[in-house]
Amino acid sequence: MDITTETIDCDGHGGFDCVRYRFDYGGEDRALLDELRDDGERLAEGSDGRMARDSSRGRSADTQSVDGISGVLAEWVWKDWLTRTAERRDTGADVFQDDEWDTPQEQVDITVDRGRGESAAVEVRSSFPYTGAEKAVCTHFDVIGWYNNEVKKREIRKDYYVRVLFPFHKSNFWTEFESNSFDVYLAGGAPRAMLEDSPHAEDKPFTPHWDDSSDGGQRGTYRVISPIANAMDTPAITDEIVA
Repeated sequence: MDITTETIDCDGHGGFDCVRYRFDYGGEDRALLDELRDDGERLAEGSDGRMARDSSRGRSADTQSVDGISGVLAEWVWKDWLTRTAERRDTGADVFQDDEWDTPQEQVDITVDRGRGESAAVEVRSSFPYTGAEKAVCTHFDVIGWYNNEVKKREIRKDYYVRVLFPFHKSNFWTEFESNSFDVYLAGGAPRAMLEDSPHAEDKPFTPHWDDSSDGGQRGTYRVISPIANAMDTPAITDEIVA
């Protein structure tokens, strides 16, 4: 596994630093990726076939599988990155995932216990920008905050919303996953206050860039910062989360 920082230059925004995780399925990362795949498959098998972002569309088995595995992997890379940063800086922060909650609205992807009686809830959002990370950050994709639809009507607002980008078409997931250069980008994010107050924040309906159903249906409304470059880059939001 290779971890590097890549700077994306967006017109009018300056440099935006992402962290790239590159996995080698044919080498030392096979056991880890197989474990994450198993976790994702179990998550997919437990799914009711409906995306939280869209309460009326059913998902095919393959879509559920890719969604489950990519979601588990997205949470893993952020948890790993936050843990590495906290340990390197000796902040004393404890980064963990809690699989127990009373309702789906209370689900938290990652919790950071900062000590001093403080903790932060982190929500991880992932996407497949097949035109690449640069266009995703600069123009095409948003930081996605809380949402509302018939599945999650009262989602609790988390403290931070962070982004993961898989820079290829979703239909190519398995080919990329089992390659020797499987890239995953941590692409910044935003604290709740920024999503509430930023001049770049808005409520908008979410339309998937890739979907295997065509029956229309009811979409959710998301709070977003558009594009990602108008939010905090990866080092900046990491500093705030583990402080």
